[in-house]
Amino acid sequence: MNEHTTDTTARVAIVTGIGAAIAEPLHEATEEWTREIVTVELLGVLTVARHVLPHLRAAGAAGRRASLVVVSSDSVKAGSFGDAVSSAARAGVLGMVRSVARENAVVAMTVNAGCPGPTDTAMYRELADAQGLTGKVFSGMTRGIPARRLCTPEEVAATIHFLLSPETAYITGQAISVSGGLTM
Repeated sequence: MNEHTTDTTARVAIVTGIGAAIAEPLHEATEEWTREIVTVELLGVLTVARHVLPHLRAAGAAGRRASLVVVSSDSVKAGSFGDAVSSAARAGVLGMVRSVARENAVVAMTVNAGCPGPTDTAMYRELADAQGLTGKVFSGMTRGIPARRLCTPEEVAATIHFLLSPETAYITGQAISVSGGLTM
């Protein structure tokens, strides 16, 4: 981060997620897979946050608006089939968000999380196909969402953009669902 900038903000978004479409009940999860998920989805986020926090704290202390937004998942609030390990890791991330928000509110820094629900991505469709959730069953899943459709990646991005905006200077420690009403 350039300390000589005239910009009055310092913003960082950490996007988390595992790069494999795997869903297994906890009793079937291998030790190796469990460690991979926790390493990527919890330890990876903690590591990145630990490295950017000194820069954000310095910006906030210097009177510049500092924001950290972590993209998590709404599954941490609702749970979902085959998602116990990931939900546990992401719950740890939300704990970090809340703690870091409290620790840094005094230096004009906000820390929040965007929590997308089922989102229409290639990985989500691969996972649905692997579980046989195509056609009629897949459309039944979307009927369980009050908005009756999947979230779009653009809607997730718009929420993150909002949380990074200057207008949200008094919103901190929050986990904002982007789920069409699936969780409230």
